[in-house]
Amino acid sequence: MSEKYPQQPPPQYGYGGLGSQEAISGSYQQHGYQQHVAYPPPAGPPPPTAGQQSGVHINQSPKFQDLWASVLFGLLLASFAVLAAIAIPAINASSSGSSGPLPVKDAAIVIGLGVGTASLMSAFYYWLMMKFPGFLVRATFVFAIISNFLLAAFFFVQRQWGAGIIWVVLAIIFAWVYWSWRSRIPFAILMLENVLDVASRYPSLFVVAFVQLVFTIGWVILWSITVVGLTVKFAAPNSSTGSNSASAPQIILWVYSIFSMYWVAQVIANVGHVTTAGLYATYYFLGIQNPASGTVDINVSSPVLASFKRASTTSFGSICFGSLLIAIIQTLRAIAENSRNRSADNGNLIGVFIGACLACLLQMLGDLVEYFNVYAFAEVAIYGKDYCSAAKDTWNLVKRKGVDAIINDSIVGNVLGMGTLLVGVLSAAVGGVYVAFSDSVKANWFRWAGTTNPAGVIVLGAVVCLMIGFAIFGCVASIINAGVATTFVCMAEDPYALARTKPALFQEIQRVYPQINFYVS
Repeated sequence: MSEKYPQQPPPQYGYGGLGSQEAISGSYQQHGYQQHVAYPPPAGPPPPTAGQQSGVHINQSPKFQDLWASVLFGLLLASFAVLAAIAIPAINASSSGSSGPLPVKDAAIVIGLGVGTASLMSAFYYWLMMKFPGFLVRATFVFAIISNFLLAAFFFVQRQWGAGIIWVVLAIIFAWVYWSWRSRIPFAILMLENVLDVASRYPSLFVVAFVQLVFTIGWVILWSITVVGLTVKFAAPNSSTGSNSASAPQIILWVYSIFSMYWVAQVIANVGHVTTAGLYATYYFLGIQNPASGTVDINVSSPVLASFKRASTTSFGSICFGSLLIAIIQTLRAIAENSRNRSADNGNLIGVFIGACLACLLQMLGDLVEYFNVYAFAEVAIYGKDYCSAAKDTWNLVKRKGVDAIINDSIVGNVLGMGTLLVGVLSAAVGGVYVAFSDSVKANWFRWAGTTNPAGVIVLGAVVCLMIGFAIFGCVASIINAGVATTFVCMAEDPYALARTKPALFQEIQRVYPQINFYVS
């Protein structure tokens, strides 16, 4: 692939012991991101001068990282497959046939409309991000401020003074954030432009994201059916009390099922994240400027496929390890929420308070670890590190440049959040309108759902399309998020690489973000 920049003087760089950038590329591809380019801390903006030297450290014996986590994950999949084989047949045996047959044709039409609308709108919004990134970044802030003021006005009209004041405060906070971050916006725009350009040149990234979505949906469906089967097979009334209180084996099965759902879903998502991050690292470090044409070429065959191979083999254990931490926290949160609900049913206010506090703390902890993992998995993708080493290096990055990373992610996240909302709402509108004006769909769904309420059926169609819209644009958002995080880590590790491969882009980033001249050891 190539990317055009203004032609620069032919750079001549020496790479100790390797002789050429092509040699580095070959070793880098062969050994799978076991490369770290180290420079002394720069005293000023580093121009890409001729004869500039660098030290290249390549792991000559790449190996599987965190193999124990891969084995543990495999055991979980095997045990869940056994449970599914036992539980799913119980559903057919207990089926009473009380509801009508699922209207497959009508459901397929609604789902097809949702997928088509969401895909078109996602492509359109992607085009808008490429053509008008600056406008979208600023428009999302303005939209948030105006929306909060409008909501405040609505509640004031309804004489809901407390809610109105809250929305006014939120609007003021958004306005203050926009004013405080205005100097950071140009850098976020450059990052967004660069990430979108790379994604456009490697459309197979979208294939990876779509396959990830398909696997996630398939896993959720399999998990849901299995849990229903387990409920049918094992949810017998307590023989001693005659109640439906859960026994110890039932509680263990419930906790195991929740844990399995979270861990597998996290692994699927993070394999996609590491694959995408690997592509952006390849582009950043191994892009070579052609002195004749001024373009940047990557001399790596099928870089997306190569990145996926690393994510699904040598780095898979690290992915399982990091995903395991999130799954444990999410499972504990689910237990706390279940305890809170049971306490509420029994009128135990103290139990409700404790359960709510624990659930809130675990939710915040889970969010922090998930955000941390975005950058830790970028380290895994770049260098093929084990998870603990990646986490340590990520913590060093957070201590030095954590605020910059958070602000940059928040600005880009606003744009992606607006896209998610627009795609989801428009998809829901199309689905809801189709159901509202289709008598056959309503009639068939009435029989299936056992209801005669048209509003409920319309809402059902809209909600289905809303979730489809969120999921499909989420594929786009996942690529951009991974690209932004990985590019930020790469600049922290080696700003000189950008100066060598894309001098014009480096100079522009220097202009809007002088802090690029930092170094993380």
